[in-house]
Amino acid sequence: MAAVPERPPYPQFTPRVEGLTPAAKPGRVTTGALAAVAAGNALEWYDWSVYAFAAPMFAHAFFPKGQPATALMAALATFAVAFLARPVGAAVLGRLTDRCGRRAGMTVSVSIMGVASVLIAVIPTYGTIGIAAPLALLVLRCAQGASSGGEVGAAAAYLAETAPAARRGRYSAVFQQSTVLGTLAAALAATGLSATLTRAEMHAFGWRILFAAGGLAGIAAIVLRRKLAESFLFTAQDGVDRPLRTLLREHRRPALRIAAMTLAPTIVFSTWVLQLPGLAMTEGGLSAGRALAANSIAQATMFVAVPIAGRLSDRFGRRPLLLAFAAATVVIAVPALAVPPRGFGALLVIEMLGLWAFAGYGAIAATVMAEQYPTALVRSAGIAVPYALVVAVFGGTAPLLDAVLAHHGQGAWFGAYVALAAAISFAAYARMPETNAVRLR
Repeated sequence: MAAVPERPPYPQFTPRVEGLTPAAKPGRVTTGALAAVAAGNALEWYDWSVYAFAAPMFAHAFFPKGQPATALMAALATFAVAFLARPVGAAVLGRLTDRCGRRAGMTVSVSIMGVASVLIAVIPTYGTIGIAAPLALLVLRCAQGASSGGEVGAAAAYLAETAPAARRGRYSAVFQQSTVLGTLAAALAATGLSATLTRAEMHAFGWRILFAAGGLAGIAAIVLRRKLAESFLFTAQDGVDRPLRTLLREHRRPALRIAAMTLAPTIVFSTWVLQLPGLAMTEGGLSAGRALAANSIAQATMFVAVPIAGRLSDRFGRRPLLLAFAAATVVIAVPALAVPPRGFGALLVIEMLGLWAFAGYGAIAATVMAEQYPTALVRSAGIAVPYALVVAVFGGTAPLLDAVLAHHGQGAWFGAYVALAAAISFAAYARMPETNAVRLR
């Protein structure tokens, strides 16, 4: 009698050999496909980040006249509330991506982000339409939050499923580099316009140009992503469609692991990249041009560090880099954030220290999260939902909390908060199994 073959550990995954659409097989992703993923992600982060950089310039346009610091805090509160839409987008777009494909999920996410940016650029001010102005801003920012929530899971799954097994860290580094390019482009655009236009012109219409540029660039990103070959690991599956809550319940451990490993990085990124330049302007007295220039230089140095970290992770493992990031953050958080930066040099040093540390996590975040899930059926939603929940609760509130504490001279408490989050993530990294040699299915 012939031996009965063993049942696969995940019975919902059955290879399909007929009717395959053109697909990107593991190890065969093209330069064009990488460019499409990177370009779309860069646009996502440009549109998301330019809000934080431009907030000191447009806060007065959407909120009642008063103290500049009060208007800025109101704008940052909108920034924080928009983060609450990320888990919703993660659940909806993550589910779409796991059912309809990585290409579909990434195309929808970048489309939502671009359209919302164009609409923000043309919203009338509070003086023209009253309370409808901040409400419209909030709705559009929530749409962008939903877009960001779905982007991470879709792009991370696609890159992990198409990268050569021994180079997933390098491919993940490309994803993080595109994130840096997006935030750096936002900072450089704001810096360039600030140098070209007067302060009054930036407050009157300059900030609208920043949003419009990102929205229009979205057209190119949509075209690139629509031409992507679908992931082979996705097209080869033939699984049972089940509710999202069931999938997350069956894969609770990797979901909790992703949440813990995201805690410190989301606070660090929101603070160092998005918050510190604005804080240096409003509380430190630094001009917009000098504050954004320091931020841009620091991000440029991180851009160089990220691919190095990705290569190191492929050779020596993911955990050493994650542990180094968390340990460095614990050490530098309190002294770096005790008082608002009051000079170009001080801001530059603080930015570089924080972002160099972050590079150890950012370079490999996408692939580490994808490596937590063994099957393509749950990978996108399984990454996106826990990641978006933590980003919404902690990353979205970090700039507002920092601004409030700094305004009251209590910045050291925020530094302690960041250090505590880093210590928690350090403990999660220490308990995490090494995944750089794991085989994806």
